[in-house]
Amino acid sequence: MTRRCAAVKKRCLQAAWILVGLMAFGALARADAFNYAGQRREIKACVLVSNAAQTAGMNGPVPENAVPYVFYILDRRQDTKPAGWEFVNPLAPTTITADIYTRWQNRQASAGQDPAFGAGTPQSQEFRVGAPLTKDIGAYWEVNLDNIGANDLQQFDVVLMAYHNGTALGFTPDEREKLRRFVDGGGTLWLEDEGGYNLPITAGQFIVNLSFSGALTGTPGLVNPLHPLVTFPYHLNGLDVTRLGIGAAPTRHLHSDPGGGAAAPNILVPVLVENGLGYVSAGDDGAGRLVVSSAGIATDINSYAGGSNVAGEGGNSGAICGTNLTAALPTDLKFAINLVAWSNSTATANNGARRDSATGEAIGSDLGARWATVPPANPNAGIGSGAVVDKGVVYWVDGNNVLHAYNAAPGTSLDNSRNPDEGLPDYILGSPYDEIWNSDLTKTGTSTTATTRVSTPTVASVYDTGAGRWRDILYVENTLGVTLAYDAFPLLNGVLAPTNTPLWTAGTAGQDYGNNLAWPSLGTPVPAPSPAVSEGILFTLVYELARDPNASWHIAPLDPLTGANIFGATTYPGIAPAPPSDNPADATAGDGIYNPTGPLSVGYVRDSVTGALDKMIYVPTGSLANGGGGTTAEGAIDGVWFSTRNEPLLATDTTQQNFQPIGNRANIPWWAPAVPGADPYHLLPVLHVVLKNPATGVVTPVGIVVDGGAPTYRSAMARTGTSLPRNG
Repeated sequence: MTRRCAAVKKRCLQAAWILVGLMAFGALARADAFNYAGQRREIKACVLVSNAAQTAGMNGPVPENAVPYVFYILDRRQDTKPAGWEFVNPLAPTTITADIYTRWQNRQASAGQDPAFGAGTPQSQEFRVGAPLTKDIGAYWEVNLDNIGANDLQQFDVVLMAYHNGTALGFTPDEREKLRRFVDGGGTLWLEDEGGYNLPITAGQFIVNLSFSGALTGTPGLVNPLHPLVTFPYHLNGLDVTRLGIGAAPTRHLHSDPGGGAAAPNILVPVLVENGLGYVSAGDDGAGRLVVSSAGIATDINSYAGGSNVAGEGGNSGAICGTNLTAALPTDLKFAINLVAWSNSTATANNGARRDSATGEAIGSDLGARWATVPPANPNAGIGSGAVVDKGVVYWVDGNNVLHAYNAAPGTSLDNSRNPDEGLPDYILGSPYDEIWNSDLTKTGTSTTATTRVSTPTVASVYDTGAGRWRDILYVENTLGVTLAYDAFPLLNGVLAPTNTPLWTAGTAGQDYGNNLAWPSLGTPVPAPSPAVSEGILFTLVYELARDPNASWHIAPLDPLTGANIFGATTYPGIAPAPPSDNPADATAGDGIYNPTGPLSVGYVRDSVTGALDKMIYVPTGSLANGGGGTTAEGAIDGVWFSTRNEPLLATDTTQQNFQPIGNRANIPWWAPAVPGADPYHLLPVLHVVLKNPATGVVTPVGIVVDGGAPTYRSAMARTGTSLPRNG
């Protein structure tokens, strides 16, 4: 199939990954779940150190590494890790080099702390230049963020950054970019305060603005009991989680943003909290996962196996691991296993908003059926959707356009009710599956029929300010241009309910183009495109025939909790590309998007000139024949610029308080009829103000302010209609 990259008009507002859109295949009107045959899974892991967190060594400051053996102990504890798992560092040298020897020798605060460097000790015989670098040696797992290339870091599945030094220097822009690319590309990053660590705001932030500063005064509460970190493969209840980090340093802190509010609320979902601040938080970021913990979980795994205490970093921090591996605290081991397992959860079509369709899971050639649903008695011409798995529940749409939620492990309780049959009564009556709830989409008042194409569901965690809790919300879209939102875990009297109705719908039913959705070469039908959730915004497609008759599809950025457009009170203000009548600054705006054929993809693309990160939404589309002169076999990818982060700004006057981006980049990428003022997290520009000494070149951070706040720094975006092409 020929691909045409269509240049698209863009308009808009403010500030901050990359991706490729892939089509989703249609699903049969029967659902099956399988067990994988015994298969080895290699988990690529490392402990990441950096000069951003230093401790005092015998010859000066060195990068701290208080918990070098977390992954070694996870690997050796056969009683805890799932069968077939093996933890490895793919970048570990085969032998101990002179640099490795010197690095670990200099970690001592004074000579003699580590027996690996004592004359004639058994440890010194194992830790010597030229000896094999085995997994029980800390250097095997250690990777230095300052030295590793961004592409090499991408090889890992999970990395641990665990520190307790309160005099951290902060991460450089280059280090933050490596970490951002790692997570955005699909990696899982675990950042943990082992007691006393902080990120000074004056020294550069993490990939999200973060502070470990609020003192822990009581016992954190479990506020997200269905999160994968506490449910799969090990279930941790409210009592279990009080034991997390129980043996770690007593000086522990909650995490927040530098201003004292919730940390990165568009990305991080609190799992354990105290006084509204996170103790353990986690979330999707790009195609990967970010986990932030203040609990000292890594300490509980690492530090009780014996081994030496080097430079006051804690037990078992020397060059060679202790031998009492059974002393690792069991609750913390289970949490870490859950963390690694979470990396393979799939909550939307094609595995995330980047649609990379990748997994680290090794799938064997032989599958054994675990359970299967019963096909509909009278299936219609609908094709159903793909399935997604999130927090132990399988969601899909059948051939009659009925949305289903199934317990991925029938016989287990998801809501702590100890009921082996969640929601609808079926499993206890002899069914091989456990259906929790379903909803007939044809009865939702959205003009959906049994033959309307419906997307593979998308599930996201959203904070409900009215209820004061996080909710998991499921979204589906149809080929009429209507998006529906459901509570993914509806509760009735504290247990999972057997029925469910939409929380909201967005969009007005337009012309159904579903019959045109097929792979051109095979004629195989495909589901409707799936919406995407990124940094607290739901991007979905709406149909607007009246204002844009030539190409009527547009992207709408919606509040995932309410369905309202983030630029206004209804669905349509702030859609892109903007219809010609919407943007008074660009009366000649181009057409919208032709019939979409695949899920929306959202991510960041780096501008090669300024280094800024442009947030792009990509939509694969079908034929351009109606307005583009194409044939029915042609297609295109439309790229729409939504926002920007890390944009270098130039002063526009002598006050040094008014700034503007460089050249055409000052054009707002998205036409916004109203600037949101109530939500401080979504779209108000945030300025990182720095001063550069012209003589020395030293850059000193001054502060971080929201545009419009004190001091009176301002960023200006030109409201022009200049086209800024971003081809797919």
